[in-house]
Amino acid sequence: MTSVCSLLLIVTLASQCAFAQLTEPTNITWPSVTSSGTCDNSTDDLITSNSSSDPFSTILQNTFNFVNSTIICKTGCEEAAKIALIEIYYFYGPTETDYEVVNLNNFRALLTGGHWNFSRNTTCFFPGYLNDAKTDYTLTVVNAYLSNNSTNLLVVVWPNRQEYSWMVCQMPYLAQRLAKAFDDFSTASSGKVTTMVFVGHSVGAHLCAYTARLLVVLRIPLLAALDPANPLFSPYPWRCQEGIGASDAECVVTLHTDIGRLGTPIAIGPVDCYANGGTYRQPGCTEYDMNPTGCADKFACSHTKALLIWCYAVRYPGSIIARRCSSYSADRSGMCDSSETIDITSLNSCRIPGPYYFNTTNI
Repeated sequence: MTSVCSLLLIVTLASQCAFAQLTEPTNITWPSVTSSGTCDNSTDDLITSNSSSDPFSTILQNTFNFVNSTIICKTGCEEAAKIALIEIYYFYGPTETDYEVVNLNNFRALLTGGHWNFSRNTTCFFPGYLNDAKTDYTLTVVNAYLSNNSTNLLVVVWPNRQEYSWMVCQMPYLAQRLAKAFDDFSTASSGKVTTMVFVGHSVGAHLCAYTARLLVVLRIPLLAALDPANPLFSPYPWRCQEGIGASDAECVVTLHTDIGRLGTPIAIGPVDCYANGGTYRQPGCTEYDMNPTGCADKFACSHTKALLIWCYAVRYPGSIIARRCSSYSADRSGMCDSSETIDITSLNSCRIPGPYYFNTTNI
């Protein structure tokens, strides 16, 4: 079983390589809604592609077929999740250093801490594997939201720095605690905080989905899943968890950038948005993105593009417009109705379900 965890650490983290310092993605040039960009991958209809020729997919599947996932996914997970430390960071701005942090059990204290702005909407971000409130990826999200000075931004810091399989098996039980705390928070607000937007990247997308589906009081009008994690989730027979679903919130929008590798290979629904076809290599990613023995920040380049694209869309409202189409090849050929478009961050994104496509140039 340790070989599985070692593999995951090698192919997704490569601890000997430090994460690259991220800069704000201000040098993106966005094309118009008429898709004119090109894709490095020659696969035609990428919406269902599992990139069978990709060595990472082959290694991952062969490894997990070797392991009894029932054992590595479920033994002792509920007990561990009950005592795991979960913290909530509230970034009230104007800078990333302006925040409060509370233990999950004291979540409602943010309402009376003197900084909560009841006139703003609230967004909650669930970071991916090995990311907390202070890592570069998370701070990119924080600064994107703070730039508009219009959102109460929460960040859930959960026990995501453990062995990958051990972390994944705890997620449904962590979600039970989170849902109870979020409902209690909403109730304590006396009707002033009745809705939140949930945003999650990678495994964080699955955790926010698990949490959203258990809520009773708080409403989630939009759940944005940024390239939900593939390893140990559906649809594979060796999965640990079912993962995110289309009915987990009032509107679920999934942004795909690395399907079949670190990102889920399946459409989640009701709205799935595919950046540059949804697969590696995303524009701006190097050849290391195709090599599972390379540095983690390089190999996960396409996977993290979902987060960076979302941040750009938040910072510059209306900048990312996706077009509904039956396939990426049809979109590239100009065969789709240009009137069926959405702003991927809009609360109204689910008005017309389906697959949506957009292109970006180099980040």
